[in-house]
Amino acid sequence: MRRRTIALVGVAVVAVVAFSFFAPIFYQPTTVYGPLVFYNSTNSNSNPTYPNWESLSCWALGVGMYYGRTVFQSNDSYQSGCASLTASLP
Repeated sequence: MRRRTIALVGVAVVAVVAFSFFAPIFYQPTTVYGPLVFYNSTNSNSNPTYPNWESLSCWALGVGMYYGRTVFQSNDSYQSGCASLTASLP
């Protein structure tokens, strides 16, 4: 019985750590800043925002995984590291 309890606690700890590192659950949009030539000329005051979802460890520790898009990507993807809240174009 004691071995089963220790094994169950061990599996639960591994599951919680994996979930906090890999599961993108916090919404953190990235706003892109850059020269006006990159923006729509009719709405130049509005900066584009990309929706990104970060893991708990990104939010708390700055290390983890996120699901979203970087400035130079056309599609969302699951990525290592944490997305910047602001990004700038050259």
